[in-house]
Amino acid sequence: EAVGKMLNEFESRLLNGEMGYGELDMRSLFSFLACKEIFEFSNSPQLADKVEEFILKRKSFDGGFAFEPHCESHLAATFMGLASLELVGRGLKETQRTLDWLVHRQFEWGFNVNSTGKTRKTRRCLLRILGYMCTGSTRTYRFGK
Repeated sequence: EAVGKMLNEFESRLLNGEMGYGELDMRSLFSFLACKEIFEFSNSPQLADKVEEFILKRKSFDGGFAFEPHCESHLAATFMGLASLELVGRGLKETQRTLDWLVHRQFEWGFNVNSTGKTRKTRRCLLRILGYMCTGSTRTYRFGK
């Protein structure tokens, strides 16, 4: 019951544009939506519209997504943005630039440019998830293959 109350309050503030829990960025939105999914709370059409608007404002010219509007694309923000759209039942309508951006984040042996300090296996897994979300394919995208 306490979780439901907290999620409802967060949703109400999100819909009204008055966030009282600090900054709202891609991380907090994704966390909120993941909690709703875990606890099996439904999403209203108004929430789906607001989430889609919020995320698309963070889509960069290169197809990736940023944590804040008008910032550099980031792999984690792109994952959270795409996952958030999926959690509210919306998909990314224009996927080609995003897919191209993802392809160019990975060299032939799996190194990801945006994730210094992370293991290759983690990056490869994340890229597979993102590739799947964009295309429905589970293969890893690599240059020249």
